[in-house]
Amino acid sequence: MTGIQWNPSQLCIAYAGESLELLPKEYALLEFLYLHPGQVFSRDALLDAVWPLESPSDRTVDDHIYRLRKKLTPFRSLLVIDTVRGKGYVLHLKSNSVINPLSANPRFREEISHLFYTYLRYGQGEAIKMLATHRDLLGLELDHHLHDYLLFMNGEFKELVHNPAIPFWNKAFYLLHLYQFLDPHRALEFAQRALRSQQMPEAWQKELGTYNLVSWYWDVGLPIDAKQQLERSEQWILGDKVEALYPVLHNLKLLGLLFYDHPTYEQGLAAIAEVETLLQKYPYLREKGTFLMIKGMWLVQQAQPLEGVAAIDQGIELLQHSRFVPHLLTSLSRVVRQFERVGVHPLYAAKYKKLWEEQQTKYDLLHLREPILKQLSQQL
Repeated sequence: MTGIQWNPSQLCIAYAGESLELLPKEYALLEFLYLHPGQVFSRDALLDAVWPLESPSDRTVDDHIYRLRKKLTPFRSLLVIDTVRGKGYVLHLKSNSVINPLSANPRFREEISHLFYTYLRYGQGEAIKMLATHRDLLGLELDHHLHDYLLFMNGEFKELVHNPAIPFWNKAFYLLHLYQFLDPHRALEFAQRALRSQQMPEAWQKELGTYNLVSWYWDVGLPIDAKQQLERSEQWILGDKVEALYPVLHNLKLLGLLFYDHPTYEQGLAAIAEVETLLQKYPYLREKGTFLMIKGMWLVQQAQPLEGVAAIDQGIELLQHSRFVPHLLTSLSRVVRQFERVGVHPLYAAKYKKLWEEQQTKYDLLHLREPILKQLSQQL
């Protein structure tokens, strides 16, 4: 929004040749406020956002704000953190920030928008975050639907669940996905009701009603329903030549083949090799990470635990690198359920169950369970 460059690995920000190093929590606090300009946050809200698993003192936020203000002196022409008496803190972006003259050029705006959606297709979450952060400078327009999607992608689930300004039907797709992590059978029932109502935005109605349901049917052990839904999805994706979804389709087919069609070892390897070849043409990080975790689960069940665990861990690393939080949660929860279902060695089951529990804590999923259920029950 102001042209500031963010470097999370080095914990520093830069602008016009001026670089500023921050402590980890200073960086996290500034980034959170920067991504929510003009919004007032209480001390408790900032503690929940920046120190979710800690028990800091009451002065923690005040001390960090004080230090940030001193360090941000070179950037005072760009932004300021103000105190709102009795309410908390708010970050304001200065209106006199440098504006890119190209942002008014329709051709330039179109090219930036194309770049954004290309990064989205390839699962480049870090690049998407960078473009979204500097959208005003670049002339990138984000409507409320895309804004909500970015919240979901970044794992800002509390904002999606609790923000009353987001209408239910605009976030129903996300609430269903979140609840699927917690209670997949009940989530499937809610999803079917939502689809029958036909009140979700058209894009989410179509996505949920085709390939999302396939995955959910596989995950709850309903192979007949999954195959019927998969056939409809394949007709749409191949019929309309939606190339961006080819890897998604093949991952879904592989999931069913390996875990429900009981192929021979050679058939399983051949199917895996086919998807690997496809992913060379469509190198989408999310789909490659998902594929590796499917492959790894199968190898573990084929008494090849070392190769299987290596593939799963590589898949987790790729999904973390993509910065698409829901895709990581989906695949990790699938590994846990599958290993519980087939009874793999306790050592491997415990490893991924621990990782899954850590992710649930990190994104506060268990505390979001009741408010999500309440909204779904009331509306569906």
